[in-house]
Amino acid sequence: MTDHEKPLLAKVRRPKEPLHLIRQTAETVILSPLSPDEALEARGQEVTKAVTAAYMAAAEVYHQIHREKLWERRGYADPAPYFEERIGVAYRTFMQALAVWSAHLALPEDVRPAARQALEAIGVSKAAVIAPIIKERPLEWAEWTAAAKELNREALQEKVSRSRGLPPTNSKKAGDRLYGAFVSLLDADQRGEIEEIVKAGMKVTESDDFLIVMRWAFIEAGPSWIAQADRIQKGHGNA
Repeated sequence: MTDHEKPLLAKVRRPKEPLHLIRQTAETVILSPLSPDEALEARGQEVTKAVTAAYMAAAEVYHQIHREKLWERRGYADPAPYFEERIGVAYRTFMQALAVWSAHLALPEDVRPAARQALEAIGVSKAAVIAPIIKERPLEWAEWTAAAKELNREALQEKVSRSRGLPPTNSKKAGDRLYGAFVSLLDADQRGEIEEIVKAGMKVTESDDFLIVMRWAFIEAGPSWIAQADRIQKGHGNA
């Protein structure tokens, strides 16, 4: 039978269904609707991601302001009041963001996009905890962001402290016990700030004994404190 002799319907070619539609149909998974609690939790997670992404963008800007010492050009002698009065952010928040962005810049350029995504994924709080160790050991950024996903902030801070050679909180040495008692009275943000100072003090004193570090800290600060106390006593105010 020739084409001319075939019935009209036999000449019409049925269009093939696109392969991608066939695959989508085969792989379609029907999900049950979220409960009100699950929906609210999902919204919270999305908002947190947006906040963290904005935080990283802010950290980049704060770092540039710090690098250029913009507060001096704007008539401020100190960055703390400038950030609080002009930028509208607490000085501690600025310092945390600065630490996170400094850690980001310590990374090789080819891994920065992935590392930034990883830092955004763990949130602002944990990113600030691991920033010092990433800055010191940039090639270990993946290990530390992975640890941040698994550990709560307190356990993460303890892990970072041990890795940086800071006194463990469960040591029996007198200096370590004093350090442990001291940092236990601080919140997580304050502990991060103090650890930076203690780490610097260990380098300056060439000792990992917290008692020695504290003794030299008082010796260094003593003359300034005595002079300020004298001014206050004489009614000249605190310089």
